[in-house]
Amino acid sequence: AGSLAKALNVLRVLRRTPGPLSLTEIAEDAGIAPSSAHVLLSDLRELVAEQVDRQAFQTVGHRIRP
Repeated sequence: AGSLAKALNVLRVLRRTPGPLSLTEIAEDAGIAPSSAHVLLSDLRELVAEQVDRQAFQTVGHRIRP
């Protein structure tokens, strides 16, 4: 499976599981190696952080005058 398919499988696992999961559980449920799960989760975390930072900047940025 390609990287996109693996990432989507990880997101599906996270979406359908209400509580916390270990890296091993995520990897097993997604059908991928733990090392792949680790890389994908790190990438997803960075993406979410970028989106949160962008949203925070937009929220505060419009209130600051040049």
